[in-house]
Amino acid sequence: MITRLLRTAWVVLVAMVMTGFLWMPAPWSPWWVLMLPGALFAVAATVLAGEFALMWASSTAPCRERPAVSELAAAWRQELWANCRLAVWRMPVLGVRDSTPCLARPPVLRGLVLVHGYGCNRGIWSAWLKTLAEQQVPCVAVNLEPLLASIADYSPIIEAAVAD
Repeated sequence: MITRLLRTAWVVLVAMVMTGFLWMPAPWSPWWVLMLPGALFAVAATVLAGEFALMWASSTAPCRERPAVSELAAAWRQELWANCRLAVWRMPVLGVRDSTPCLARPPVLRGLVLVHGYGCNRGIWSAWLKTLAEQQVPCVAVNLEPLLASIADYSPIIEAAVAD
């Protein structure tokens, strides 16, 4: 479900930008239509920066043990980039790919079931699945749907993955 929501959001965003370029009044600059994606990115970056600032300000660690502002800024940039990759590529595109179990050779007694959190899908595990397949670790990633259901509603999905 989150995959469909993200795909729909991207289709709407692209349609709005294309419509803006096609039906823009003559004296206006074509760059104004790019303000919507830029504004969405700016909001996401600002919210994330606020979370980092709140984390730093509410830390109970002594000042000498807190990260420097430059370290915090570097972590913020990396987190922002990871969030963009996740929302633009991994969840909408890789989250719908078939997640058939990776069978290890020789047979092993234990495998791995990767379960995402709320608001995500199995696309979040795409890099892990690739690494685990290279290491021949048997694994499967699940998609928990419908979105925001009770945890108890997801038990059949997880049980089926464990059985695989």
